[in-house]
Amino acid sequence: MNPMMRLRSTKAPATLGLIIAIVVCFLASWVTQDSGVFQWLAFNSNTFGIQPWTALTYPFAMASSGVLSILFGCWWLWSFGQQVESDMRSGPFLVGFFVFALLGSASAALAGMAENGATLYGSILPASAITMIWGARNSYHMICFWGINIQAKPFCLLTAVIAILIIGSSNSPIVGLACGLPMALAWAWASDMLPIRYRRGVAVKDGMRRSSKDAKREREQFNEYIDDVRDRERKRAEQERLRKMFEDSVSKDE
Repeated sequence: MNPMMRLRSTKAPATLGLIIAIVVCFLASWVTQDSGVFQWLAFNSNTFGIQPWTALTYPFAMASSGVLSILFGCWWLWSFGQQVESDMRSGPFLVGFFVFALLGSASAALAGMAENGATLYGSILPASAITMIWGARNSYHMICFWGINIQAKPFCLLTAVIAILIIGSSNSPIVGLACGLPMALAWAWASDMLPIRYRRGVAVKDGMRRSSKDAKREREQFNEYIDDVRDRERKRAEQERLRKMFEDSVSKDE
């Protein structure tokens, strides 16, 4: 089978394509043992003026000695990327990946102005943003992390903290914290907290792709359902608050 046909036949071709690109760039650095490939891809706010493409290419910059980190990073991206891509479709997923990568480089550059600059390399930042999207869409899902069952919300918070610490350790704590902004935006976007609403992709049902009109109607129904659930949660919280106030007032009277 043609390799491109095989890639398109997978359920998550964009995620697989990103992983292949990361591995190829790593092998290019490892085989040549030349830091030129790494420096050509990695983002450095001090050299951004002459290497503007690095604001988008730094996820593919992998140190030739980081075999374990690339294996773990690719496994992480595949675990959550394929699920988010299935929900969004391949095109919007790729756009989202690079948008959050760009937001990460912009945040790091702004924070680096207060320091001696900022550098970014590796896929941890956009991959963490993808994880935030997954968590926001599956907030009550349970996941087994190192043998411990943990809900998606605290798991995503832990992911963000780890990513901030890793980025901050190679820069400064300020840069690390600034890079948490794209992750927070990813969560807010997938939770429909931003003016730009999250849009699910058009799925294939019974071997037939639904029309754009049907897809739009389903998205509207889904968004109405989510809004209704949130309204009921707010009402339930308000009723619980009033009930506690009433019980407190009765106990005081007694």
